[in-house]
Amino acid sequence: VLCTNLRMTHPIFSFAVNYGIEIVSDLQIFFDQVQGSKLIGITGTNGKSTTISLIDFILEKQNLPIVATNTGKIHPLQLSEDMDGYIFDLEDHHLDLLKNFQSYISLLLNVEPGNLGKYSHYQEYSLTKEKIISLSNESFSIIGIDSLFAKNLYLKYRNYNTGNIIPVSGERSVEGGVSCDGNAIYDNRFDMCRHGDINFSYAVIGKHNRQNVAAAYTICKILNIDSKTIIERTAKFQGLPHRLQFV
Repeated sequence: VLCTNLRMTHPIFSFAVNYGIEIVSDLQIFFDQVQGSKLIGITGTNGKSTTISLIDFILEKQNLPIVATNTGKIHPLQLSEDMDGYIFDLEDHHLDLLKNFQSYISLLLNVEPGNLGKYSHYQEYSLTKEKIISLSNESFSIIGIDSLFAKNLYLKYRNYNTGNIIPVSGERSVEGGVSCDGNAIYDNRFDMCRHGDINFSYAVIGKHNRQNVAAAYTICKILNIDSKTIIERTAKFQGLPHRLQFV
């Protein structure tokens, strides 16, 4: 079981290949144990923790047997295996090693060049992020189109997954998708209307957070949460520490 942040060029990989040893991630082991559950994977350069926390806050009073977890805080193998669904922050090292991940919902928020981490090139990094979409061609795939690479991925995959690929934006209204501006959510996918005059808290101020709101709204709609509940809970969301707060 591989630890985090090792490059795929590390000698341990060639050693494992030479001796026929399979290298897996802890998350792949967990996914194999909970086949049949609704797996919701979220990745991106920025916004993963905020989006997962917002979804968890919306679902908190819905009595749904779905657990949302930031994999940096809770080890996946410590989770109960009897839930109907799981929402995961998929880190790069998980995506590198995933082989048969079939999600119910996949979300790619963005891909930006400013956080390459263990990767030598932006192309290598972006191909890793793309795996969340390429491995889940039968699932709902949500793509944030406010970053150039992610937008191009949406244009690429919408021809293969026409019915279940959904664009989200914090900048513009999108056909067949969901967007959010300063005080409204534009739902062109489910309700086909504008949910306006929403008094969002400061925690979701900013263009980057507007796309997070649109993405969380979309996931909750797929999970059959009514729009009124989603909007009311989003307006009460206080965000995460050290993200955006008055001092």
